[in-house]
Parts: sequence; structure tokens; C-alpha cells
Amino acid sequence: MNVIYSLCPKSLRRWRDGNAVEILVAHEAAVQTVLKLPSGELFTGSSDSTIKLWKGRICLHTFSGHADTVCCLAQMPGMGILSASHDGTIKLWALTGQPLLEMIGHTSLVYSVDAHSSGLIASGSRDRSVKIWKDGICVQSIEHPGRIWDAKFLDNGDVVTACCDGIVRIWTTGNNRLCHDEELAAYRKTVGGLKLMDPSGAAGMTQQGIVAQTLIVREGHTGVAYSWNSKELKWDKGYPPTTVSKNQYPTSWRAAQPCDSIPEDIIIWEIIPRLPAKAFARCRAICRLWRHVLTSNGDLLLKHHCAQPSHPIASCMERSDRMLYDLCAFDPWAGVLSPFAQLWDPCLMVRASCDGLLVLSRPRCFYVCNPTTREWLSKCFLPHFLGFYPHRSSGEYRVLCRSSKSLDPHSDDKPSYYIFTLGSSEQRCIGRPAASASEDDALAEGSVNTTSYRPSVLFQEDLHFYPVKKQGSNMLMVFNTTAESFRWMSAPATPESATLFEMDGKLVLYYIDEDITMIDICVLQDYDNEVWEFKYKIKLPVADLRLSARSRGYISPVLYEKGGVLISMHSRLVQVDTLGSVRSDIIWSGSNLSITPYKLKQSLVRHTFFPSQPGGASSGGPFI
Repeated sequence: MNVIYSLCPKSLRRWRDGNAVEILVAHEAAVQTVLKLPSGELFTGSSDSTIKLWKGRICLHTFSGHADTVCCLAQMPGMGILSASHDGTIKLWALTGQPLLEMIGHTSLVYSVDAHSSGLIASGSRDRSVKIWKDGICVQSIEHPGRIWDAKFLDNGDVVTACCDGIVRIWTTGNNRLCHDEELAAYRKTVGGLKLMDPSGAAGMTQQGIVAQTLIVREGHTGVAYSWNSKELKWDKGYPPTTVSKNQYPTSWRAAQPCDSIPEDIIIWEIIPRLPAKAFARCRAICRLWRHVLTSNGDLLLKHHCAQPSHPIASCMERSDRMLYDLCAFDPWAGVLSPFAQLWDPCLMVRASCDGLLVLSRPRCFYVCNPTTREWLSKCFLPHFLGFYPHRSSGEYRVLCRSSKSLDPHSDDKPSYYIFTLGSSEQRCIGRPAASASEDDALAEGSVNTTSYRPSVLFQEDLHFYPVKKQGSNMLMVFNTTAESFRWMSAPATPESATLFEMDGKLVLYYIDEDITMIDICVLQDYDNEVWEFKYKIKLPVADLRLSARSRGYISPVLYEKGGVLISMHSRLVQVDTLGSVRSDIIWSGSNLSITPYKLKQSLVRHTFFPSQPGGASSGGPFI
């Protein structure tokens, strides 16, 4: 006898006679549910939001469409399979992977789904209801005192529900099987979730309340809501009014108002934009209005992006039977390193970050992608990538690059500079637009360069490149993204290894000494007059870092926004503050951990230049 058991660490384990005989790595996150069909096919649902169809050890199809954890699967006789998700939806899928139907009606996480031979579907949710569906339409909603962990059909069409109040109930359409009227009356008193056995009581109304406070007061056998009126300093019966009338919603959605004491405009425009992207996406399951607003309102999506923190990006290799490449975001305040994307090609390098978008490169190929939405496009830019920037006046995103030599047969054989606009199929040559002969010479020599660890910095809408020696002085090249021309800017007398960075609204140059014991930081205090000032030194805690003479050549120091420095070495990431003290020391389970000079700021903003269908490695994209 074989038993399939789903394990939280991304895998399935098959048992025979009490012994594990096979382990299958099935998903990129916890496996939550397993469904085996009579024909032998196996379906798995996971916290990575996907469903997989297996034949033996081979994955035949991956079903993508849910925005959150898939926690339950069920067979729909003669149709396919049903899936219930924490995104608040139920989906019907053909066995070939095509989505056939989406059922939206629950106002919170959906925990269970089941189907009957009559064609009815039952779903149970955290919103304390079991919903009965017919042809994709909710025909009945059965309220419970608490969240529903499971709902299943019996052969005769009755529905069994498991509620968090510890009671299993059987619901029927047959009048001859109903329970006594007294039991029904007692049940109706509990529905709605009011704790009538322990209400605040009228005594609570003798005290002054606070803004948006609501009390439930026993009146007979029911509870009545009273809300605090902060203007008149008294308790008013009922919930405070909201800015949107409940009658504006269909009847089946009225339970979706999550907090009547807070105006809906405040929830949507002030509270939800502060949530991380994954929590923001979950709010789309509240009701159809929220789904529409949180999906298509560009101003709201932009406000959400602006409210997100900007975290340094690190990369590392994952130790497994496959060579996998992880991108992680480091939170300097919490001292936590969190993976946000897994790439199939270990040769991919981050080359730019801007407005939640990343540019990834490998030889002769570049990806522009949004790791939050997993959208991407690929292009073959010219070999010398110089920068990525938004063109504010047109709303376009553009790439600046350079050829090794001119591609125009009628011009000289020296390099030319090109601009590629995302969404366009052609690169536009701008030649060598220089302010003077000195800049033109530098452009012709190919002196303007970037590397993955010394990128150009977008500051005041212009691209700035790391310093070079020019006629005995340090100079850095600036590209004006509006006029599309280059000019010199003076730089302080720093080593040629100095790196540019933006910190607290200032342009910064920092460099590390040869012994890797000290980091010097210079700040451009007056941008217009090109006045640089030495800011401070950071003395590295060499003893705490445990650096040998040999290992010092393998560390990567990167400045972060609050003035400290992040140092990566092998599988270790150390955060050092401006006083030279270690704030956090992370040992990563992978290998080749390396901090980068780029930052991730999550974005759900839609861009028309992305193809309509995102994908992973199987469809040519960078993500697994």
C-alpha cells in the first residue's frame, strides 16, 4: 500500500509499510494539498501559488493563475479539478491546465472546496461562510459562528462543515431531516460572530471612547453596536457612516466591508498602500470593487510603490542538485535577508535597478523585469551597457548603451552611443553628443564604462559614471537624459576604485583602503558648483570580521542609505554602522553570497512594454 504525504519543505514523500521510499522536490514553497485521481494522476497545490500535475516523477503541467497559496484541491466529475486559494477565489481547471471558470464571492481566505455529482460546488472560508455554487454563480451562502476549515458533500447532496467553534454541522435540503426549532433558534443567536456571552455591556458606555471605537452591548438576547462620536463626545447607536454606501455593492458582497468604523477611502488610500506587495494583492479578494480599484487604478499602484522601503539586493548560489541563483533583499533595520526571486541561469547579473524594475544581463542578452509581478522582456542590447533610466517628460523607460565601434559605415571607426526605448523595436543612434572636444575625446576612447559592481547612478534625472583620470584631475562623466548629451563634472581626489552612490538625497563617492580597514566617504554638497566635501570615515571592525590576509581580497563592501556599510564574504553578510560597530551578522545557507550596489523597491505598477504573458525559464524568462 502506497501513501502520499505532503511535506512543508517543498516536497512530497511516498511511504510504503511505514518507510519512506521516494522523495520528490515538487514546488518552490510549501506543499499544502495533494489530490490523486482514480486514473493515477497526482495534483499538488503549494504556497508558491501554483498547481502541478504529476505522472510518476514527471511534472506534466504547471497551472498558474492564483495570486496566493493553493490550499485545497478537489475533482469536478467530468470537468477537471477545483482549487481553493488564499487569494479568495475558487478556480475550475481542465486537466490540460486551461482555466475554465473563476468563482469570486468570499471576502477572505478560502480554505476548502468540494464538488457533487449534481454539479454543485461548496467552498468554505475564513469569512465564516460556506458558499454553494452552480455554474459559477453563488446560489446560497450559509453563515457560521467562525471560520470554516472544511466543507464536504455527502453522497445524498447534504453538506458537512467543520467550524472553528469545534462543532461539525450537516446541512440539508430535505425538510424531513431538519433539527428541532429550538436548536435552530439557538444557532441563529450565534451566527455573526458577536461574543454575546462576554460583551462590553452598558457599563462600558459610561466611559469616554476614542476615535473609531465600537462597543457591542447586550440588549436582550442580541448584541447592539454603539460607536463613539468624537465631535459630540457621546455614544451613537449603530456603526459610524462610511464614505461609500453599502447599497452600492451587490447584495452578495455586503459582508465584504471589513471595518465599518474606518472610512473606506482611508483604508484604500492610506492603509493598504503601506502593505507589502503580497498583502496588497490579497486585498483584491475582499470584493469586486476593491479588486477593480487595486488592480487598475494607476495612481493607487504608484502610491503603493512610493510607500515601499528600498532594500539593498544580494545574490547567492543555492546548494542543491541544481545550480540555482537567488536574489535576496536585505532589510537594514531588521537585519534580515529575504529571497525575492530565483533565477535559472547563474550567469545572470544585476546591472541596474529603477522604479521596482531590474535589468539582468548575461553575454549578449539582457532582461528588463519586475520581480514583484514576474513580468519580463528580453533584448539584445549593444555589448556595453551604460545605464537604465525613466524619461520623465515622455513617461518612457530607456537604456543607454555603447558600441565597440561605430555601426555607421559613413562615419569614423570609433564608438557611438545608442538609446533603446522599451516598447520599441529599434535602437536610436545619438553619436557622441559632447559639450566640448575634451568630452568627445573621452567618448571616442570609450572611457565611459560601467560594471555590475560600479554602475552609473541616476541622480537629478541624469546618469553619473564613476571617476576617471583626465589631465591629472579626477573627473566623472554625466549624461543629461533630457538633452541627451555628455559633460564633465569635477570629482574629489580619490582612488580610481572609488564608487558612486546616492545617499540621503546627495551624490556620494566612497572608497576602501588597500588594507581593507577603512572606508572614506565624500559628499557632493553643492551640485551646481560641483563642491565636494569629505564626510567621515568608517573604521572596519577587522577583528569581528575575522579577515585573514588571503580572504581580504574576496570581500565586497557596499554603502547603504543610512551611511553604514554592508560587507559580504563567501556565505556571510555583515552590517557595520557609521561608528564601525557590527549591527548584524548573517550566515547564509547558500554559497557565494555577494552584496550588490542595487536596491529593490517593490512595484505593482503596470507597464505596457511588457509582453502580456509572463513566464519562467521554460518560456525564455529569467525566473524559475
